[in-house]
Amino acid sequence: MKEALRNKIIPGCLGSLVMEVMRLYKIRILAAQAAVPNAEHYWWVSVFFILSGGIVAYYWNDENDWRSFVMGLSWPALVAAFVK
Repeated sequence: MKEALRNKIIPGCLGSLVMEVMRLYKIRILAAQAAVPNAEHYWWVSVFFILSGGIVAYYWNDENDWRSFVMGLSWPALVAAFVK
């Protein structure tokens, strides 16, 4: 389990974290320029995306760290596409 955590889940979570930081930074910039609602409720959505990116990377069954990172990186975009 420790090896799976190190090789799959953590890179997947880091990939999702990168996308969420970029999304929240964009929301922050828009809030500074115009009247945009408070971004506090995105906290729970971000936690969900980060953890689910790690879980999806774990079940992807790939031993490569970079592929797990890319899976986590693309996960928030895939979820957003399915929701819309």
